[in-house]
Amino acid sequence: MTFFLFLFLLICARELIELLIVKSILHEDFSQSQEYSYLLSTFIS
Repeated sequence: MTFFLFLFLLICARELIELLIVKSILHEDFSQSQEYSYLLSTFIS
């Protein structure tokens, strides 16, 4: 039972972190968001 509770909290924490990252990227100023997209494009290619 404790294992499932731990797993649930882990998933919630991960979702929350992803949400915070997305929000912080969206609210960054233009130069930094462009830097993020550049890093993302270099990472993908």
